[in-house]
Amino acid sequence: MSDTPASAAGQARPATQPQGATVDFACVGCGRCCTGHHVPLTLSEARDWCRDGGEIIILIEALLPEQVAALPGAEAEHVLARCGRAKSGGTRIRVAATFAAWNPGLCRNLDESFRCRIYERRPMVCRIYPMETNPHLPLRSERKDCPPEAWGKASAATPTTPSPLLRAGRVVDPDLAAVIERSRLTDYAEAQSRVALCEALGMTTAALRGDGFTTWRPERLRLLTLLDDVVDAGSRTKGDGDNGIGDTAPTNNWDFAAASVAVAQAIADQGADLTGAARSGAFAFVATTRAPPAATG
Repeated sequence: MSDTPASAAGQARPATQPQGATVDFACVGCGRCCTGHHVPLTLSEARDWCRDGGEIIILIEALLPEQVAALPGAEAEHVLARCGRAKSGGTRIRVAATFAAWNPGLCRNLDESFRCRIYERRPMVCRIYPMETNPHLPLRSERKDCPPEAWGKASAATPTTPSPLLRAGRVVDPDLAAVIERSRLTDYAEAQSRVALCEALGMTTAALRGDGFTTWRPERLRLLTLLDDVVDAGSRTKGDGDNGIGDTAPTNNWDFAAASVAVAQAIADQGADLTGAARSGAFAFVATTRAPPAATG
């Protein structure tokens, strides 16, 4: 039985922001949001990306039992819903794996005029930008790449007429709200399948949530073969609670990479395994340490 909260796993919720925000927005076609960003994808979108010749990067973080227990109630629902179950040493862990389009520079789908060549089938994250899929993360224009005129701060050279995006923290456009919710619920539904895919690829070293991410670059054709199996299996069994290879009990042993000796000790103290030096060359570690491991949320 899944320990994902039922409300997170299948119930739609209004697309609102934590704060009573009023925001206007108009895309000005600058291409900044399409440059230098690894775009999170659903498994179906990842398959399309691979089929088009694109590369995927996988970012992995995991939570130990003490972290799970320390999560605030409202945030815990979202965080745990997007995690799959796994084991490390003598403890059960929760793993969040993000499959993203490898985009170190200009998106491969932009033309010379910064227009999207796959606009009609672009990923959901692109469709909802600049909104967030995390219901606990407020939209902040200063954290986005869009220029001031996109937010209604027009200049004589670039006049714009932004449309209402948020009113009292609620998404104005019902179609946009529906895409945000669909993106969120798909993320939840595919959580265990993403973990199973990582295991099938041999990518079973995670970073502790709050300490960083391990990042992996799977071979494209190998990943595409696995994605074909998972996406097709999910389509055949849609509606009966099965999600392909992902809805299985954890079988592979995971281990952790750590940014410091203190974090490594905290991991070991909870009975989880640390990765060996010989394996560390298979992935890159991106440190994001923000709090002691037992208290991160």
